[in-house]
Amino acid sequence: MAMQSVAVTNQINSEWLKPPTNFLTLGPGDKLEIELLSDPASKTTTTVGPDGKIYFNLLSGLDVWGLTLGQTKALLEKELAKFIRDQVQVSLTLRAVESQRVWLLGRLQSPGVYPMAAPMTLLEAISLAGGPLSAVGTRDVNVLPSSEETADLRRSFVIRQGKLVRVDFDRLLRQGDLTRPESLSLPEAV
Repeated sequence: MAMQSVAVTNQINSEWLKPPTNFLTLGPGDKLEIELLSDPASKTTTTVGPDGKIYFNLLSGLDVWGLTLGQTKALLEKELAKFIRDQVQVSLTLRAVESQRVWLLGRLQSPGVYPMAAPMTLLEAISLAGGPLSAVGTRDVNVLPSSEETADLRRSFVIRQGKLVRVDFDRLLRQGDLTRPESLSLPEAV
């Protein structure tokens, strides 16, 4: 096996320094920590409700579904200013992302719906579900797998944004071939 030389440099790619343009947007289930900076006793954790609203302090419910953290902070400060005389400064921290999910179905050890708190690769998603169900292993040890249940890993697909994307799971899982690393990323990732 021939060794390759690698050029080591202290140059920083300018792309790495650019701020992200696709911020996470909030949705039902996301957990936020909110605090008025002038009142440490106001610190509370709230969850974006199924209706897309959060409740804090005197506010009757703010619709934050689809807003970024910055937009949510500005909305909180604007609405709280109606009730508080001094300039309102809010600390807003995202504590958990529960609104983004990935559905892992089919011949997996533990198929189901999993939270996706950050962008992940297809391989990472499959590992969440315990990996593929092998022909010799089944979920129920009393049932032997039939040939009809054996998945065709070479001609499989994922559905991404309503479109079928072909994936050779055999190459990905059994041979470790990452030349086509399919990624399952959040529509608007952090």
